[in-house]
Amino acid sequence: MLAAATTAAPKPAEVTAPPSGNSVRLGESCRCQRSDSALWQTPIPRLSLLTLSQRVRKGRGDDERKNKKYLELELGVVNNGKTDVPELSLLVEFFERDPPPSNKRYSVVTRPLFFEGPLRPAQAIKWSVEGQGTEFEVHSPVPGDVGPFGDDAAPANLFAELLTANHRPVRLHAAMMLTFLSDPRARDAVLELREALREDEAPYLNRLIVAQAPVKVCKLQIEPARQSGSACLFNASNEPKKDWGLRVRALAADVTHGDPVGQPPEVRAESSYHVPGELVPGEGRQATFGFDLRGERSDSFEAFADRFDLLP
Repeated sequence: MLAAATTAAPKPAEVTAPPSGNSVRLGESCRCQRSDSALWQTPIPRLSLLTLSQRVRKGRGDDERKNKKYLELELGVVNNGKTDVPELSLLVEFFERDPPPSNKRYSVVTRPLFFEGPLRPAQAIKWSVEGQGTEFEVHSPVPGDVGPFGDDAAPANLFAELLTANHRPVRLHAAMMLTFLSDPRARDAVLELREALREDEAPYLNRLIVAQAPVKVCKLQIEPARQSGSACLFNASNEPKKDWGLRVRALAADVTHGDPVGQPPEVRAESSYHVPGELVPGEGRQATFGFDLRGERSDSFEAFADRFDLLP
């Protein structure tokens, strides 16, 4: 009787266990409007604050302390929303940090920034500001975001105009917004930016490229305790896709789109998987897979799809 009970009622773990090895298990149908990306893992704000450039220097002149460091900044602001921002008041806070092992950070000075407005949809402005310290934060009073599907975003045509802006971080931001809005001009915009690729821009542009892949990856969920994960793989192209692969990464921190040329977060763990069978055009399938953090801790994850032989 004990053997019969075991056969009739298998343990849940035996039924729901993720596939082992470097392959995924495809399940029920699903659909992606766009690929997930670490660049919009958190909602895209109505107002994006962009670091255009930053430089740390020693104090100089009569009004600065020569034994201290000072941070020179060029900051940009882009109105991602579909309505005007009547006027804009920001506060830049500069910080110093104690040397190890303390590493304590403390505020040194603040600098107000003001724009009388209005700041039009997809319009960009910039300020130059400096202060004592080596780190900074910008406090913005403008709330809200563009919505999970970009319903409250400025028109794509206006972001396309930003592709000719003087500052490359603004052009990178425009390409990001076009990618997020699934605009067909996004691919050419990214490819043009790659022609004059600078090394510190590569992680940002690579994330935009994989977000434009014909097989979209969305609804990524990782369960570290179960060493498993799932995602929707959706073929948005007009051709069947086979011999594709899925790459999943755990990151040390969130990726911010506000500093396109900043140091990207470290990859804590990553795995590649083969996607079996064929994804027909317009078809999405839920994929489950095993994912082991190997003792690392992470709350930020990303995934993308490509031909299996082209996965890094």
